[in-house]
Amino acid sequence: MATSDCISECKSEEALSFIAELMAQRKLTVITLGPYYRAQVEEVIAKALEASLNPPLDEPEAQALLIAKRLKDAHEVVLLSENKGVQAACSTIDEFKGIKVWTSLDLLVKAAKEMNLAEEELLAMIREYTEQTGHHFRRKKIAKALQSYSTKPS
Repeated sequence: MATSDCISECKSEEALSFIAELMAQRKLTVITLGPYYRAQVEEVIAKALEASLNPPLDEPEAQALLIAKRLKDAHEVVLLSENKGVQAACSTIDEFKGIKVWTSLDLLVKAAKEMNLAEEELLAMIREYTEQTGHHFRRKKIAKALQSYSTKPS
C-alpha cells in the first residue's frame, strides 16, 4: 500500500512502470488520505514531537506509520523507511511498537537471501540500487549487512 504523495516522489519511468505493474496484479494499492486521516496524521506528528524523536517525523512518514498501525493487527506489516524518526517511533511510542521497519538495505539483503545469491551478487545489487536511486549506504552499514549475510543459514 502506498499513498498518492509517496507515488508522486517517484522520478524514474522504470519505478513508475513497476508500480503500475504491481497495481495491475493487485499487489499494490495507492490510497489518498482524506481530511479525517489528515487530522490523525497531525496527531502522529504531535506524538513524535512529544517523544522528542530525532529527527522529527514529517507528513509522509507520519502517514506511513498511521497506515502501518491500522494494518498491523490484520496483516504482517513491514514499513520501508530510511527515516530514523520512523525507526525511533516504532521502538519508543507504544501504539507503533510491533511495526517492523526495514531500510532499503535490509530489503536488499532479505531479497538476496531469498534468492540464495552469493555475497558478490548482493554487492552488485547494492551497487545497482545506489546507481538507480542515488542513495548511498554507509560503508559500516554495508559491512554489517555483509557480516549478517555471510552467516545466513544454508
